[in-house]
Amino acid sequence: MDFCLSCQNLSLHAFSRAPDGACSYKLSTIEQAAREGCAFCSFLTEQTQSSVIAFPVHPSKCWLRMVIPTRRELNIAKEPGLRLHELEIYLADSALETKTEQRSQGIFLGLAASPNSPAARNQDVIGRYLGDNPNSDHHVSTILEWLSSCFSHPQCRVTASGTTQFDARDVLLPTRCIDILQPQICLRDTSAIRGSYVVLSHRWGNATEESKTTTSNFDRRTNGRDLDSLPQMFEDAICITKSLGIRYLWIDSLCIVQSGDDGADWLKEATQMARYYQQSILTISAPSSTPLRGMLAPRSERPFQSLLRLPYRNSKNIQEGYFYLYRPTHRSSQSYLKDVRESELLSRGWIFQEWFLSRRIIYYTPRELFFECQAETPRSERQQRMTVTHKHDLALRTQFRSSGFDHWYRLVELYSKTNLTRPEKDHIIALSGIAQEFREVIRANTKAPKLVSLKYVSGLWLEDLHHGLLWQTTGQEQKLCNCGAPSWSWAARLGEVRWLQRAAKPMKELEVVALVDASGVHPVSKLNHWPKLKTQGSSDTVIDHDERASEQGQSDLMTSGGSLIVKGRTQLVFIDNNINRDENEPRVRKDLDYVTVETLTRETGVELPEDYTLWKDNVDCQRAGDWRFVCSPSTPGIIGGWALFENSHLIDHLSSYDGFSALALHVSTRKKVAPGGRSRSTKLNMYHDVYDVLFLEAQGGETFRRLGVGRIMDRQIMKDFSTAEYQVLTLV
Repeated sequence: MDFCLSCQNLSLHAFSRAPDGACSYKLSTIEQAAREGCAFCSFLTEQTQSSVIAFPVHPSKCWLRMVIPTRRELNIAKEPGLRLHELEIYLADSALETKTEQRSQGIFLGLAASPNSPAARNQDVIGRYLGDNPNSDHHVSTILEWLSSCFSHPQCRVTASGTTQFDARDVLLPTRCIDILQPQICLRDTSAIRGSYVVLSHRWGNATEESKTTTSNFDRRTNGRDLDSLPQMFEDAICITKSLGIRYLWIDSLCIVQSGDDGADWLKEATQMARYYQQSILTISAPSSTPLRGMLAPRSERPFQSLLRLPYRNSKNIQEGYFYLYRPTHRSSQSYLKDVRESELLSRGWIFQEWFLSRRIIYYTPRELFFECQAETPRSERQQRMTVTHKHDLALRTQFRSSGFDHWYRLVELYSKTNLTRPEKDHIIALSGIAQEFREVIRANTKAPKLVSLKYVSGLWLEDLHHGLLWQTTGQEQKLCNCGAPSWSWAARLGEVRWLQRAAKPMKELEVVALVDASGVHPVSKLNHWPKLKTQGSSDTVIDHDERASEQGQSDLMTSGGSLIVKGRTQLVFIDNNINRDENEPRVRKDLDYVTVETLTRETGVELPEDYTLWKDNVDCQRAGDWRFVCSPSTPGIIGGWALFENSHLIDHLSSYDGFSALALHVSTRKKVAPGGRSRSTKLNMYHDVYDVLFLEAQGGETFRRLGVGRIMDRQIMKDFSTAEYQVLTLV
């Protein structure tokens, strides 16, 4: 292959020595060399042909700039070699980068080297091309290299809470696993066996349902029968596990008895889910596959459009072998975002927990493999590191060990966006593994862990219930969940929920007297003496203990029922549906002018345009979602706060055109909130208090159910609260 003199002397190290990692070449010189037969210049001319046509600068005045990522961008300051997997080329109107330069859209070219080539051994080119068969020896070798590297990461050798360390190559196995190294694969009791195992994370489908283990086929499967016609995804998982040299595979639908025993085995095994996923040597996931299609089918899409072999020069500028440059049909980062992070699989509730707890995950996608662990950013089989951000950000896991209760609410907010096939059964249980680890995090970060009960009640923590009760829906109509969760729990609703950011020092105005569940009434001690949490990052102690998690004390993580007996103050307020019904009345218009957009946004979380004005734009609060105005009954028409109700159909039934009365329960007080809004007859141009309340509906006697959540800023309503007597109420 012929190259011009400049291309013969091309060195990747020349890019690394440039301040911005860029080298510029006159476009006309490249085009001339291409006409004279230089393979690389011809390659570059071909790749930039469309850019030249669209670029507003004449080709004779254009420069072609080639850029490699800097070591800072790659976050490899302490690692050897250039570690390159791609470079970017684009046209510019000058040789040096300036703030006013014109430049074309960038084109990304992949870099690859054979595993044993000098470019690979020196780690200057880490990009690889493994071929079209995801079950090839090259792919298996790459996975084994990833695993070997991951085993040295301290973060990947402890549970999510950081309280239990383990070696995934030598752990106590799940109760049952598929033994794949027998002449005939079988379901085996592995509860007393130590070793390593792989788990499969997948979405259930009809094929999964048809192949599940039941009491009727259990004995046959333990004898190596009735496992010869599994879905293709399961067959592929067996093939992958065997190729990695691992004997045992855990698949929930096969290793847990799914029917015939009234759910006894499933409930028992569900308490162990956190351990199963965390201590597995690897989690296999196929976000874009179905059980019937499987994971190992040869890829139909060619990974590159054009390919060129170039001479490789080492750091001493001595030529040693070659490396490859190619125009990929897709970028790994885009595939990762589309095929993994935005996949339908990761929108499933159970998969959210499996993703969070797994220490190592290998994703099989139609385009390439991706590997993810706790210590490093995800990488592709081309060795490209993923830098995309998404709702499943790694920070959600890396910050978990030093977190407080606010981290739990962020987890629930993300979980509430997922879907469940059987929410009536799984809404609370599908989060129980994370709850189990979170309990350990709070205990580890508490100065007096033995004094902390950490009671988990229908998806909330009793010790932080004053904030946990203040969840709010997103404003969209949501269905009730039939999981048995009480109305005061977020789990009572199917759909997205969120919490406002916690105030610095909220005052608790509600006393939780007792918890009522199926086993009886359980008095609760006052929680005002909750031990202070340690500062973030101060708890790094790793505790070794028995790997087999005890089922005792986990029942509260699995159940969703329960009532609260509370002691607090209530007050009737007026909910105004249409406070701008007479915008020509000066007093109403003036009052609406005083209610600033900042206050509405801060207290409700609703994002509104900067030029939004309530008195002009508000029509039954539609622009503010389902938030409604709260007024004092003595002065309707003057805004004293905001209210959000979960069941809009019920509220429409209760309310007239003007509004309706609602019972508010004072939960907490935020002192000295930033200025903005309207309180009684005085503009809030000074710091003021905000009452956080729940709106209740009587169910008979002193029993109430939650209708919604609200914020009150009106001084008259606050005064009425302060003079009200304390009541003992039961929230169901």
